[in-house]
Amino acid sequence: MNQDGHRKYDALHGEDADRINQLTVIPNETYETFVKQYQEEIKEVYGSAKAGTVLTHTHKGKPQNEVHFKRNTSEPIDGAFKRFWQALAKKTDYSTSFHEENLIEKSVAQINNIAIADYVAEVSSRSIGEITEEGVKTGFGGTASYALKGKFTPLDLVEELSENTGLSYSTVFKIVQGITNYDQCVKNPPQFIHKAASIIRNVELDEMIRGLAYHTTGEEFPFSFDDYVKNIAPQAYEDTPKRGVFDKVLVDSEVERWFAKTADLDDEIVCFLKLPSYYKIKTPIGEYEPDFGLVMKRKSLQTGSQSEFYFVVETKGTNDINDKKALTESEVYKIKCAMKHFKALGVEVQYKAPIKEYNHFKTEATKTINSLNKD
Repeated sequence: MNQDGHRKYDALHGEDADRINQLTVIPNETYETFVKQYQEEIKEVYGSAKAGTVLTHTHKGKPQNEVHFKRNTSEPIDGAFKRFWQALAKKTDYSTSFHEENLIEKSVAQINNIAIADYVAEVSSRSIGEITEEGVKTGFGGTASYALKGKFTPLDLVEELSENTGLSYSTVFKIVQGITNYDQCVKNPPQFIHKAASIIRNVELDEMIRGLAYHTTGEEFPFSFDDYVKNIAPQAYEDTPKRGVFDKVLVDSEVERWFAKTADLDDEIVCFLKLPSYYKIKTPIGEYEPDFGLVMKRKSLQTGSQSEFYFVVETKGTNDINDKKALTESEVYKIKCAMKHFKALGVEVQYKAPIKEYNHFKTEATKTINSLNKD
């Protein structure tokens, strides 16, 4: 805080000596593991590890692991990348709306399917037979389950659900009016409310995305791709000397590493890069940063002519957007929003998500190219 009571933040790329909110850690393996886990948690919650603190590597105050990222200025890569960025750089904004009746109807239907486990206790009995020099001998008396009578503090369902979903009291009241399984609610009201609020939030997002529309604003993201230096560990980047827009690419996971490694060896890729952190897509649940941008070339067997195709790829631990074990709710909804963003840009830029294996991307890319060539 400064003298006026305002919170002060450090510049994202400021020098260590100028930082005011810096925690200096003398790391061993345990601290290094802690930092990585912290950044993974930040990424899971906010969609990007960049939302957390910046990790710098120093030794006795001097930067360590200094890595130089050099731009590839060869004509095939530079020219293709500039054409790609011209198509990709258009900014968008969105508008959204949903029908209250649909929200209420779908929420009520799902909430009425909530089942809460019975409030029971499992009791087992053991008795001590004798105590000798060899130890204690015990006997097992059996196990039984007993139904308990819970006693809960009365909760205002309307108020609790409104606070947990952001809906108005009047809308929540209409939902509560449609609830018929109060016998499940009284078993454990806090658990019932938690499940009901989760259902309503998901229905909200589904309806919001259904009515979501993107449009270009006439503004563009800047073309800012100069050589740069970062203090990062070896596992935080991958060399991409053949087809990378830079000779190295930052990676946040092994999935990203293998995607970059394979793309760099693919003869059909003209160039690719990890998209810069300032390329942010607005969504109703926060900003979204896609992973990779690629330019692919395909040559016609009939005419011999060569065409370029532009792709943006979101890498995840699954190829299935409905895989709830591999994707969080926010990741799914941001991907769905991004689909509409790129659709608003036109057919020039194709969005593929989620992608786990590079071969899966190539299969999907081939389907898209064949479809575009038919048109």
